[in-house]
Amino acid sequence: MYTLLLSFIFAASFIWFQTSRKVKFIAQPDFLRKLFPTPRKAVFSALIIYACCLLAICLLQGIGAGIPGFIGILMASFSCIVLLQPYRFWTSLRLAIMVFICLVVETLFTFQTSLF
Repeated sequence: MYTLLLSFIFAASFIWFQTSRKVKFIAQPDFLRKLFPTPRKAVFSALIIYACCLLAICLLQGIGAGIPGFIGILMASFSCIVLLQPYRFWTSLRLAIMVFICLVVETLFTFQTSLF
């Protein structure tokens, strides 16, 4: 569950980052240009994804821990994007591998804790 939430938050952060006018891109992804023709639509969709993820995290952890946890996840995702995007680190294959590894680790941890 948390891996999917982190993936959604990371995707929304990436969409929001791509709309920035201050950031110079070598080549913006074509699918983002087709999916969101204007920056306003991209920011609006990112905000909707953030709101859904915040609601899910607050339901899972409670409001007292959910809001600071969401802010920490948001800061970490923007840090990863800002630091690694200029090096072209985030490709679809690497993101798929990262999500798969996180899902396996989360599943194993959940299975292990349910045994005891």
